[in-house]
Amino acid sequence: MECRTANVESFEAQDKRRMTCHPGSATADEGSRRGTEMLRCAQHDTSRFRYPFSIRHSPFAIRQSTFSVVLTLLMFQVNCIAPRRVITPRVDPSTLDDTAFLHYLATVPTVSVAEGVRAVGLLARPTQRFATFEDQRKHLESLGAVKSSWRLRPHDTLDKGTLAYMLTAICNTPRSIGETTSAVTGFGDRRYALKTCIDEGLLPYGVAHDAVTGGELLSAVIKAERYPVSTGN
Repeated sequence: MECRTANVESFEAQDKRRMTCHPGSATADEGSRRGTEMLRCAQHDTSRFRYPFSIRHSPFAIRQSTFSVVLTLLMFQVNCIAPRRVITPRVDPSTLDDTAFLHYLATVPTVSVAEGVRAVGLLARPTQRFATFEDQRKHLESLGAVKSSWRLRPHDTLDKGTLAYMLTAICNTPRSIGETTSAVTGFGDRRYALKTCIDEGLLPYGVAHDAVTGGELLSAVIKAERYPVSTGN
């Protein structure tokens, strides 16, 4: 204890002697020591927040990031699935003749894929009647109006992109650069078809995944029927 006390006293005596002989040296040493401590604290704080999701130090971050990517892709896939129509028509449109079917379109808020395929089919084969949706779909597919890769289901809601693609094929509209490119790549075919239909006045402005109303489908069929006459094709 005496040795320790002596050492402490000697240190205190040295500090007092230094302050007496050189008043500014103690202040400088103290400021330097405080600056060094502040720098270390700043580096410590920065190291804690520089890599909040460090893969090297946190294997859990890898699993968490992978799960987030998979969840995002699943949500995107769900959003791309065509919605099913929830309304129940008062009459079965498959039992109506062509004239009654066109009048029926004006009464429904949205149309199904089966109704859209039948309505566009009236432009392609006005005198021929197919019994089932599959026969109608295959007929339009032979004309290049639909693609088998779309996997169309009759009770899904018809979107504007699908309707636009069918109309551009049946009406033989001028092909834009985007449509020519999408024919090779397979991407954006219905989106570019919708732009062409908007430019040609066959469909109102919208996006490719918008649902088609009965009035829009009826109007599009009427405009498409007059399209060759109005353009001289």
